[in-house]
Amino acid sequence: MVCTTGSCACTSGYYAVGTACVAAATYGGACSATTLCYSSLGLQCISSVCQCNSTQYWSTLSNGTQVCANLRTLGQSCTANTDCQNSATSVECVTNICECNYSGYYLDRTLVTCVPLIALGGTCAYNYECASSNCNASLVCGSGLAVMSNVSQASSIACLTHSHMTIIQFFFSIFIVTLYIFLFI
Repeated sequence: MVCTTGSCACTSGYYAVGTACVAAATYGGACSATTLCYSSLGLQCISSVCQCNSTQYWSTLSNGTQVCANLRTLGQSCTANTDCQNSATSVECVTNICECNYSGYYLDRTLVTCVPLIALGGTCAYNYECASSNCNASLVCGSGLAVMSNVSQASSIACLTHSHMTIIQFFFSIFIVTLYIFLFI
């Protein structure tokens, strides 16, 4: 204890139990009140466990210190899915960036949010909006992979998912190697 403005008080990281100071619980520790959690780390007593609130995650800083940090938004860096907002539904950490979970969502660039893929028969504007990856000429999600047939579809190429980009990059690499062999050997 220390004397603060004429009265005894526990130092940071401790709380009073009668006349003694007891160490505050850290992340995952049992508690019955927020005052029993290490509050300078941002911890709160939720369901009898010291943890971060629903808008934060338990983060390890570059110096090794652990604290509650605000959840990351789309496009921000991350190390795990739980670092990202909406990680339980539509967002995941892909190559250390919070991105839409493209197995069930697409990025609405106007609203900057993840939107569920559109089912067969739903209205669409681009292939990447459809679960089938086929927004047909009638602007309806159809079955099977679409063949780009009009100008409006051409802009959807920029929004291909990571798996499509990986395939494109693979074939481009083969093309470059073949061109190199043809020109220099």
